[in-house]
Amino acid sequence: MGPPDDQVLKARVFERLDRASVRPARGLHRVPVMEPNRSKRGIVWLVGLVAVVAGVALIVLWMKARRPEGASRETTLTGADVERHAQAPAGAACATHASCAEGSLCARGRCEPITEATPDCGSVEVRFAEGVADLSPSADVEIERAARCLKAHRDPRLAIEPSSDANISAGENDAITLARLSTVHRALQARGVPAERLDAMRPEPLR
Repeated sequence: MGPPDDQVLKARVFERLDRASVRPARGLHRVPVMEPNRSKRGIVWLVGLVAVVAGVALIVLWMKARRPEGASRETTLTGADVERHAQAPAGAACATHASCAEGSLCARGRCEPITEATPDCGSVEVRFAEGVADLSPSADVEIERAARCLKAHRDPRLAIEPSSDANISAGENDAITLARLSTVHRALQARGVPAERLDAMRPEPLR
């Protein structure tokens, strides 16, 4: 056979080129596509959550630090607090001494501040029912007046009715009189009269 003509040679060359174009180049490898690492994504999410929680905590602490001092105090009031807040100021209408603020007395239906010229701090008379040492409602009013005067640094003359029951012995009357003195002392102490004021007090028998 004679040598192939030019057309045949061209056909063979194109055929080889076509085969080479679909064959992967030697030494080259297909790089696989890697999926994102799920564990790394979980760590990133957890770190972000911790950062958000820490930020909220810092904001709360900052707001507490800026809150006024009185805002953090408890708002629960005791019975004494309620009574003190309910007391009327000087000049307000009143029915009893206890309805006025500290340092005031109820005089002629008005709360009046206790001064050196307050006549109601001149003398206090505490009377009892016969044969007993318990305070009556009227005696309790007198004790309240005496306590307010004493706490306002006034020294009222305190007269206590002694027991003079003719149906019992003198010794029994003396015992009741001592019990009345003790009752008055405890009542004044319960109303906040200082101990030194009570010790200096010299009750007199009511004539």
